Amino acid sequence: HLTEKLIPYINRPGKIINISSSAGSLNRKSNVYYPDYKISKAALNMYTKTLARRLESKNILVASINPGWVKTDMGGQNADLTPEEAANNIYRRIITLKETGLFWFKQDKFPW
Repeated sequence: HLTEKLIPYINRPGKIINISSSAGSLNRKSNVYYPDYKISKAALNMYTKTLARRLESKNILVASINPGWVKTDMGGQNADLTPEEAANNIYRRIITLKETGLFWFKQDKFPW
């Protein structure tokens, strides 16, 4: 796992950010489509929470961020955000993060 291999090289204080999706939230009602995608994002969110607890004492913050509906091959052209806008939102969230182990949707905390 790439993240695990890179941990020793992260400067302290450090941040590990996982790009997730609201599809991975276990607290959100959603449709029945794309179960494999939802399962992978739910697993990523659990990894985020687990890693955050493990690395908190090492001064490494870990979070998942859902950038929103992005105009990509998967999101389609009707999506709300361009990739550049999504990247800017992610960057703004990363530079202001102070809490570890959370799931963010744009600038707001999101339920796991």
